[in-house]
Amino acid sequence: MLICSRLFSFGISKGFLYKMSAATDLHLLHDNVNDSEHLITHLKAEVKQLMSLVHEKYTVTKIKELQDENNKIKNEINAVKKELIQLQIANGVPQIPVPGDKLDVEEHPVKLSTEDSGKVVSTENTSNESKPVKAAKPKKQVTPAAEEPPIDVGRLDIRVGKVLHAQVHPDADQLYIEQIDVGEEISRTVVSGLVRHIPLAELDQRMVLVLCNLKPQKMRGIVSEAMVLCASTPETVELLTPPPEAKAGDNITVPGYPRNPDLPFMNPKKKIFEKVAEDLKVNSKKQASYKDVPWEIEGKSGYITVQALSGCHIR
Repeated sequence: MLICSRLFSFGISKGFLYKMSAATDLHLLHDNVNDSEHLITHLKAEVKQLMSLVHEKYTVTKIKELQDENNKIKNEINAVKKELIQLQIANGVPQIPVPGDKLDVEEHPVKLSTEDSGKVVSTENTSNESKPVKAAKPKKQVTPAAEEPPIDVGRLDIRVGKVLHAQVHPDADQLYIEQIDVGEEISRTVVSGLVRHIPLAELDQRMVLVLCNLKPQKMRGIVSEAMVLCASTPETVELLTPPPEAKAGDNITVPGYPRNPDLPFMNPKKKIFEKVAEDLKVNSKKQASYKDVPWEIEGKSGYITVQALSGCHIR
């Protein structure tokens, strides 16, 4: 009985001790888990800090690289800008600084030769800052004006013409409207004050002499593109007559006076025709002449004549 009691007591003691040992191990395990969690949290924090440092270092390095590249590009732009300014100064282009901006010109004198002027232009700073130096503009070579030809009959564009059609002006009974072939693709419209002197039947289909380089002007609403030349006195007007072999468009020349007409028309302000007309006359042989030299038809024989008048002006 005593033995059984001791064995029971021993069993109970042993079970208690076993339970106490298991509880202790569980507590230790729990502490280890907590320690591990704290360690993991600490390691995560350190890893995060390291990653931040690495990222910051990478960012700083990248920014430094970009700044270096930006400075390099800026220097290249400044070099090109400087060269452009120097070339502009060398070619006489004035430099106008923009407010707040400075023109980048080398501090040392720079000499550039220009192909156009053949001169050397130097730019030199007069202060510590780079400032544009106003270069002297290369002198322009003034081309001498072409010498104006003498005012004579050679500047008149006189041609043989054929009147294709003539009619009285609908708004002026003293004027004819004529369509005259002067050797061009299209006939010219001419308004003439010949109604009182030349019958319409005599004018139509007739060969006449036409001054073709007068400036066109409107006469009673019709633009006249030339003038029919006639021998005239205060009382009488007579048409000039070319030789039979003449054709529409044949040029009139005068020996000694090279033909060089003002084209497309003479300047009215210079009054070239008015000055030349003083010497356009019918000579004693009833031939059209300039300063007593008879008119001729280019490349053909014969003279321009009238039937009755002599010693009178041609208008």
